Amino acid sequence: DSPTFQSYLVPGVNYMPVLEVFKKKEGAGSSNPRCRQQGPLAQPALPELIQAIQDESEQVRAHAAEALGTAGQMESTAVPALSLALQDENDRVRCNAALAFVRLGYFAGDAVPTLQVALADENRYVRADAAYTLHRIGTAEAREALLQFLITSRWCPLTTPENTH
Repeated sequence: DSPTFQSYLVPGVNYMPVLEVFKKKEGAGSSNPRCRQQGPLAQPALPELIQAIQDESEQVRAHAAEALGTAGQMESTAVPALSLALQDENDRVRCNAALAFVRLGYFAGDAVPTLQVALADENRYVRADAAYTLHRIGTAEAREALLQFLITSRWCPLTTPENTH
């Protein structure tokens, strides 16, 4: 079963600007207007998604981080909000923010210092997506951060004499 349209929505976010864009697009009536698959068409929802990153609900923050990675793909507007989400106490929020940065790629250039910190996250998916984002950013600063991470990563902080795997 494919997820319903409602399963992609962040509670409390006004998606009317996104839906209005779909109404204006030729053939939009046959499209499934899911924010996370529509990329730049979802940009009108960016301000509310950015606000949702600070919501008290972990679920709302996680969905907002994921949606920002798609809606903000062609610009850096979402970088400050995603940087905040990458420091969230909740694993899912951090994972979604890290994946969102991967989607932003080059446009996440201002987040290199935050991504460097994320390379030491306790969650391996956050670390991996932070490393991949640095690769996708491709600036000298990002490459240097990635190289330093890779040089030291052979000494895994999770490996101990009791847990060698």
